[in-house]
Amino acid sequence: MGSSSSYTEDDFSTSAFDPSTFSVQELVKLAAPDFSIPQPFVRINEQSPSLSVTTPLPPTIDMSRLLLADDHHNLELHKLHATCQDWGIFQLVNHGVSSSLLEKLKHEVEEFYRLPLEEKLKYKVREGELEGYGRRTRGDGKYDWVDTFNIITNPLHRRRPHLFPQLPPSLRSTMECYLSELQKLATKLIGFMGKALKIKEKEMMELFDDGLQAVRMAYYPPCPQPESVMGLFPHSDMTLLTILHQLNGVDGLEVKKNGLWFPFNVNPDAFVVNVGDIFQIFSNGVYHSIEHKVTCNKERERITVTFNLSPNFEAEVGPSLSLINAENPPLFRRVGMEEYFKHTSAFDPSTFSVQELVKLAAPDFSIPQPFVRINQQPPSLSVSTPLPPTMDMSRLLLEDDHQKLELHKLHSTCQDWGIFQLVNHGVSSSLLEKLKHEVEEFYRLPLEEKLKYKIGERGWEGYGRRMRADGKYDWVDTLNIITNPLHMRSPHVFPQLPPPLRSTMECYLSELQKLATKLIGFMGKALKIKEKEMMELFDDGLQAVKMAYYPPCPHPESVMGLIPHSDMTLLTILHQLNGVDGLEIKKNGLWFPFNVNPDAFVVNVGDIFEIFSNGVYHSVEHKVTCNKERERITVTFNLSPNFETEVGPSLSLINAENPPLFRRVGMEDYCKQFSTLKVYGKKYLDYMRIQPSENGD
Repeated sequence: MGSSSSYTEDDFSTSAFDPSTFSVQELVKLAAPDFSIPQPFVRINEQSPSLSVTTPLPPTIDMSRLLLADDHHNLELHKLHATCQDWGIFQLVNHGVSSSLLEKLKHEVEEFYRLPLEEKLKYKVREGELEGYGRRTRGDGKYDWVDTFNIITNPLHRRRPHLFPQLPPSLRSTMECYLSELQKLATKLIGFMGKALKIKEKEMMELFDDGLQAVRMAYYPPCPQPESVMGLFPHSDMTLLTILHQLNGVDGLEVKKNGLWFPFNVNPDAFVVNVGDIFQIFSNGVYHSIEHKVTCNKERERITVTFNLSPNFEAEVGPSLSLINAENPPLFRRVGMEEYFKHTSAFDPSTFSVQELVKLAAPDFSIPQPFVRINQQPPSLSVSTPLPPTMDMSRLLLEDDHQKLELHKLHSTCQDWGIFQLVNHGVSSSLLEKLKHEVEEFYRLPLEEKLKYKIGERGWEGYGRRMRADGKYDWVDTLNIITNPLHMRSPHVFPQLPPPLRSTMECYLSELQKLATKLIGFMGKALKIKEKEMMELFDDGLQAVKMAYYPPCPHPESVMGLIPHSDMTLLTILHQLNGVDGLEIKKNGLWFPFNVNPDAFVVNVGDIFEIFSNGVYHSVEHKVTCNKERERITVTFNLSPNFETEVGPSLSLINAENPPLFRRVGMEDYCKQFSTLKVYGKKYLDYMRIQPSENGD
């Protein structure tokens, strides 16, 4: 974020977006009135329009009548039973929790959300965890329009020492009282539900004795375009029972009934209770968990506290033994509670591997939503098109007319295409074979071994993936490493690689550095740029390598191996290890497959070279598609200027007749700005281009 007091669209672009430190509350508070919704939150045509027509809402249950020992109790118990069967959700009045405690809770939760962001971030969600203040990506790769604080509160040994125990004392004390009251209330309610189902009391009590208890505070800020976001995406709760307290009287809850969505307006004196998935399983389908969501208000905030109760981790999740017999066989399988939670955990990009998914999934598995892209890639054309010429390095190294011809071909290819294949490059076949073996061995390692190198919370280097500008992920497992300058190497990545891979990679990088130096020298010669200026550009430059594993995909048309983009670098050299194609390039607005010669490297001009050549050379927009049956493995070498240089047009090329077409920035600023823009296609290069108004025209 810049020094301005308000947020801009670029501050919340997906490439810079960090869910662990982002707050929609702060965005709404500080943003300009006409701000655009950040892309990670935008959902288009994904929620059915809620109906305003009248519909019968579920009956309200009166706890005071359930506690009687007469016909009123029997009638209320019957109503509770029928409501859990037909709806799976109800409002509970006369619940016994004092209004003074609820008023105190409202005050303390509101005070928490009034804290400065840096105070709230002391409780932020940590990498690989679900508890804390912040957010997690949903199954569609998007985020909900809400700031939540999730805490496990029971069993006591599961409390995170940096969360509940560290809450502001008045909030912690009030929450302890509230949780104690809710535990008593939930115990009574579950007892009545078990009684209505005719489940043995002992089995009912054992289900949640010292059970898993969690609380969720949620702040839904007002949203200027509420139709474009979701406060909480459609779901049913994975718990046994959920009790919601809506603190400030602002509605937003909607429930799904018979395929239609209806608003659920809450009585301010009531709790909202809903059956969770575990209770549906436990009742063997007699009770039903309800699908629900939260919409946002254009003008008012909504604040809620949700209490969740589930069985303890030693229990099994499955149909009640009291209900199962020959006439009533089990409808659900039985699993341990811990295993149940593992299977229902949210998608975590920091530990997810598409390689593992493909390896372990059933043959007809569905593509996870964070990877699905529909109608976003133009169909590739199979018609013939002239592909860029192939360059012969051995001819460039000659000192005769062959070199001049090859140099002219190199120059025109960089002008017209910005990409070419390079043969006779001088890197030995034995080294390339060794590299292929070691990279394949790395991807054969167990996932837990590869995750030792996983991308850090805000970093770029490591094993894993980052969300793209469209809120989606590429169908690839990558390992990104900065290898030069040496002081920029992350200690947990390159130095910790398996020794044979590290040694082989060192040799390969040395050879590629020599090759890139020669190539850039020839390109500078063709452009008539002074040799000294050319060499200063990348002396001790930024060097990075990217290993990429693209697994086969059963529906390749629904994913992308690599989004359309041009490289932000000076020069990129790609080695396709296993002969499986997938690279496509854009020419004259059309996409064409780029089939690679197994003995060649693919070299492409980066954005920095286009800038440096003042637009004489062109970086190429390219993408990677996936194969239905075969994996694709590549190693990419990227070279850029060192951090002390400036990125801008070559001084050798600029004069009165040839003014600069691009602005000039320091390399470090260039990289920072790149990380704050929505990088898709050649957007960043367009940002660097000088507009007519900047030239005074």
